[in-house]
Amino acid sequence: MVETRTANSEELEKLLEFEKKYTERDDSLEEFREKYEKWPELFVVCRDSKELIGEASGTVRDGEVILESIAVREDYRGEGFGKSILEFFEKQARNYSDRVSVATADNVEEFYRRCGYRPEKILLQVNRSDLPENYRKEERLVDERDIGSEIKFLYVEFDNYSAGTRNELKENFNAFEANTIYEKELS
Repeated sequence: MVETRTANSEELEKLLEFEKKYTERDDSLEEFREKYEKWPELFVVCRDSKELIGEASGTVRDGEVILESIAVREDYRGEGFGKSILEFFEKQARNYSDRVSVATADNVEEFYRRCGYRPEKILLQVNRSDLPENYRKEERLVDERDIGSEIKFLYVEFDNYSAGTRNELKENFNAFEANTIYEKELS
């Protein structure tokens, strides 16, 4: 029998191992535990009687829930577990906000669209040394954040979304990574 529920504190180490295996997660166990202590409802596991099948975890920033990670083991993909984990995560997210956002990669955009998410912004990751001198003059730039001393996150709006838009912005800002921010209003 498969069960989707909120993770308990004893599961955090295994949950983080799972996230590191299936996503690009790089939190330390201490950082992961600190997030769990602030937002325990946003740490979701999907298990059968023996093992972890999938998971999701998130945080809250500026009054909005951020889905930081969601993953399903390869041998369970395509069976609806990702959707059920996301639905449970959204239910838990209502404790904190009426909106969830997630930075997506190309290969999962369709999943989020099918689940009711809409593309809202592009997140560009840029080495500070590669930033164009006049990047702040770009009128579509809506926010920026320093990530350590070397990397800057730039958030850029668009009129009409396509993968071509994302790639164009990536090139214009000399970004090494570009993800689309999808959002969903929770009812």
